[in-house]
Amino acid sequence: MTDESQGGVKNGAKHHPRKAAAVRHGLLTGFPGFIGKRMARRILQEWPRARLTLLAQEKFRADAEKYVASLPDAQARRCRLAIGDVKKMDLGLAGPEIEALTADVTHVFHLAAVQQLGVTREEAEALIRTPVEGYFRYEVEAVERILAWSELKPYVIQKFCIHAVNRMLEQDREVVRAEDVEAVRDTVRFEGLDESGQPVAPAADRTAQASGPVRG
Repeated sequence: MTDESQGGVKNGAKHHPRKAAAVRHGLLTGFPGFIGKRMARRILQEWPRARLTLLAQEKFRADAEKYVASLPDAQARRCRLAIGDVKKMDLGLAGPEIEALTADVTHVFHLAAVQQLGVTREEAEALIRTPVEGYFRYEVEAVERILAWSELKPYVIQKFCIHAVNRMLEQDREVVRAEDVEAVRDTVRFEGLDESGQPVAPAADRTAQASGPVRG
C-alpha cells in the first residue's frame, strides 16, 4: 500500500508516490454534481493519460455535456459521457457497454448523491443492525443518533457504522454505544474533504469517498 505522506522533491520536481497506482480508466458516478465535477477535473489533472467515463442521468445530460465541453481540449478528449443511473441494474447501461466497462475500468470513483437513494427508517435500522447481528450489538440510543444524523442516507449510515464499530473494537467491547457515534460524528462529516471543504486527491487505499482499483 502506497503511503501518500512520503511525497517529496526529486530532481527538482515534486515526487508523487501515488503514481504507482495510476488510473488508466476511471468510472465516475455522481456527475455532474458539485463534487463530481471537481473530482473529474482533479482526476484528469492528476493522471494526464487517464481516460474517464462519466456516468450521468438523462435529466442531467445537458449540464454534463456543457461541463465536458468547458474542459481543455486535451482533457475533454479523454472523457466519455455514459447516460445511466446507479439505481438501475448494470447502471442502466446496455449489455455491451457495461461489459466493456467491466473489462477495462481500473478505478471506480463512486460519488453518486446518496440522497437520491434514500431508505425508510426500518430499512435504515436494518442496515445498521443486520451486518453485525450475532457478533456485536448497538445500544438503542446509538442507533437513534445514527438514524438522526445520517438523515437516512445509506452511505452516511455505513460510514457511521464503520467508524463506530472500529472505535468499539479498539476499546475491546461488544456493544456500540451512543458515545461511539458521537465521537466519530466529525470524522463522518468531513471525511474525504480537505480543510477548505474541497475533495481530497483520490487514493486507492481510501475506502470512503471514493476510489479503489476494480478487482475481479
